[in-house]
Amino acid sequence: MLTSLAATAGKTSLASRIALGALATGAFTIQSNGSCLNLRGADTNDFTPVIYFPCSGTGNEEWVFTLSAPPSTFTIANAESGSAILAFPTTVAPTNAQSLVIRTDSAVVWDLLSVPGTDLFKIMDTITGNVITAFEGASPGPLQLQPFGVHIQQFDLVAV
Repeated sequence: MLTSLAATAGKTSLASRIALGALATGAFTIQSNGSCLNLRGADTNDFTPVIYFPCSGTGNEEWVFTLSAPPSTFTIANAESGSAILAFPTTVAPTNAQSLVIRTDSAVVWDLLSVPGTDLFKIMDTITGNVITAFEGASPGPLQLQPFGVHIQQFDLVAV
């Protein structure tokens, strides 16, 4: 049975969940409005686009979070691909509206930001401070890094 991170950890802060070991590592789907972060075509090769796609319970929408720097900085690897992590396609700093891919040669880490008054998170890249963004009515559709405040940027982490 899939369980929301919030349901398993109660209403404690993100830092408390991590300190309790509830999120130090683990596999989750990253979802909002019934759609998940997903590998396009279930392809696990380098530079496969990460898309926003209706959740289907398949392995290509499972992501392994590994604590990189306490309290809330993680690498996020796709469970199906093994070592390929959530990244952007260039080796230089990402720009606004840059798409997301998986890569084996990337060291990108992400900050999970609790959304006050909810059990949801924003996922921010630590280089630019932009967050993962999906677009209203676009499922399936692209994911991009965007500044705070536009489109779909709040996600639930559901343990698998």
